[in-house]
Amino acid sequence: MCERDLVSWNTMISGVCQSGNHLGSLMMFRRMIDELVVYPNRISCLSALASCASIEALIYGREIHGYLLKTGLDVDEFLINGLIEMYMKCADIRSDQRVFKSMLDKESIRANAVIWNVMITGYVSNEYL
Repeated sequence: MCERDLVSWNTMISGVCQSGNHLGSLMMFRRMIDELVVYPNRISCLSALASCASIEALIYGREIHGYLLKTGLDVDEFLINGLIEMYMKCADIRSDQRVFKSMLDKESIRANAVIWNVMITGYVSNEYL
């Protein structure tokens, strides 16, 4: 990358994720944080969470969740959905339930049909229903 700004990082992370190289996408996300030139935003985190869900990389997913909590990044329904999907695909039902409950406690975020669908699909695929 010639100029490493937020747009170029997000483009690379998302592109590598969409090409199916999920571990590469996560390594790029980690490199973005390590270089301390720009900080990940919600787009960066969404792409990284999608990679975590695809390869069931729970440890990386927890790190991203921790990053969101630590930095106070504005967590919207898209990030909540990404976290819920990642935890469900990694079969971490307890963490998933905590994220869902924290969402219900916020007035600014409501459980929409997509979030409910991810929850139900996750319970079925993990044989809880």
